[in-house]
Amino acid sequence: MADLDYHLQVQILMAFKTAAETGQTHFFRSRGLGQQTIDNLKALPTSALMQLARYQPVSLEFAESIFNARLETGIKKELESKLVRKAIKLGASRNSLRAFVLITNKSYSEIRQDIGYIDKRDKPPKLGDKQLIAISQTHANIKHQERKLGKKYTALEILIKLSEAHNIEINQLYNYYYTDNADLFDDERSLR
Repeated sequence: MADLDYHLQVQILMAFKTAAETGQTHFFRSRGLGQQTIDNLKALPTSALMQLARYQPVSLEFAESIFNARLETGIKKELESKLVRKAIKLGASRNSLRAFVLITNKSYSEIRQDIGYIDKRDKPPKLGDKQLIAISQTHANIKHQERKLGKKYTALEILIKLSEAHNIEINQLYNYYYTDNADLFDDERSLR
């Protein structure tokens, strides 16, 4: 742990020195540090900075609950971003995505352009009875898998799995399976 403390101190002090050298002094002034301290940081040779780090001049405190909440938010946003990109690749329309995530028109368009998916969208054709039966069976299998693994999939994750299993665009699944069977998805949490 001492090595980690030392390396964190070095990194923080290097960032402070860079801020002082580039004139970004608001940080220091807002914490009551004067011009003399800023000038000393600018003049501090790297070898002296490394020595200073051993004395741990910067106090680090973690509020575990806040740290964990921010960490969970970061993980959730990364998961959501990956799911949204995947859903768009699988033909999710802006309107179908809005049922599960908060997404702006601009974000949706940027993601589509970024992944190279710029085709004009038409209303998807209805699903046939045989397709609906197969999709329903796959959905039941996914629910069984959830119970077996003790995992809960979001509605968007289920639609992605159904899309991949049946090679059907998410927009088509949303319009002709999800909206007619939303009660089967009620217990799945959304990403909102």
